[in-house]
Amino acid sequence: NLGLAETGHIAKVAVNPLNPNTLYVAAFGLYRTKNVDKGVYRSFDRGASWTRVLQVDSITGATDLQIDPDDTTRVLAATHTYYRTLPTVQRGGAGSGLYITTNAGSAWTQVTSGFPFNDADIGSISIDYSKSNPNIAYATVATGAGMTWDGVYKSLDDGHSWTKTFNNAGTYGEGQVWYNNIL
Repeated sequence: NLGLAETGHIAKVAVNPLNPNTLYVAAFGLYRTKNVDKGVYRSFDRGASWTRVLQVDSITGATDLQIDPDDTTRVLAATHTYYRTLPTVQRGGAGSGLYITTNAGSAWTQVTSGFPFNDADIGSISIDYSKSNPNIAYATVATGAGMTWDGVYKSLDDGHSWTKTFNNAGTYGEGQVWYNNIL
């Protein structure tokens, strides 16, 4: 487990394409417990040691992250509030959001320009950079406690500001968007 035993579920591992010594992990965590081991971790030594560089709260884990292929100091990270202890199931919350770093994870800023944030209805978020033009990023967002699609968002400036390009407006929901939300 290379030092991340307490993080529980690992949602994503990303390797810096220009420097394979630098790794990032999106730790979703143990969703049936409240703990501080959730969030984004970074390693500069191929995973021999880890530092948590982003943590929202005890019920919000990181579910996706993408390294900008043009500027590997820029990383997008998606967080998802999820807590489940029977009979309670929380599949979204104000901790769900999108974060960006421009210094390889030393400092993070929540994305608020055109992107949903601080909303108890936001669920799982999936992100990716365009392969043909890395200045463009896409995100899908689940709402309604993760039961419906909110829509698709697009950024033309490396993930700093966003525009909703597809508005689902409740027309499509499969009841498991919190789990199946992938891009």
